[in-house]
Amino acid sequence: MAEQRRRAYALLIRAGRVLLLHRVSNPAEPGIWEIPGGAVAPDETSAQTVRREVSAETGLDVLVADELTHFVDDDVHTITFGCFENEIRPELELQGRGDFEWMTYAEATRVPLPWHVRETLVHADALGLLT
Repeated sequence: MAEQRRRAYALLIRAGRVLLLHRVSNPAEPGIWEIPGGAVAPDETSAQTVRREVSAETGLDVLVADELTHFVDDDVHTITFGCFENEIRPELELQGRGDFEWMTYAEATRVPLPWHVRETLVHADALGLLT
């Protein structure tokens, strides 16, 4: 049996909009828009990964709320949490990783997204989180 890997992501919500990062340097999917997140280290929880990744990718400190989605694809668990900023700051520190935008649900559905982000947005919208 293959070892199961975990990836954890943050759906940051501000006034009904979500933060999307434009990953221009991703050679596998150039131009894709993503949410902050990454691989869960062996010594941390998924929620700890989300806080670490959001801080590293945006400079923001977040409150990790409920798990919104949990997908299993082959041996990879992809978990996304709803997150809120501990302090509202208009500037982000993306450290040369591309651009960002706070998007409405309608705007986000018109840009290229990874499948798990698209499914998480559908779920968050159905819950009324993006209105």
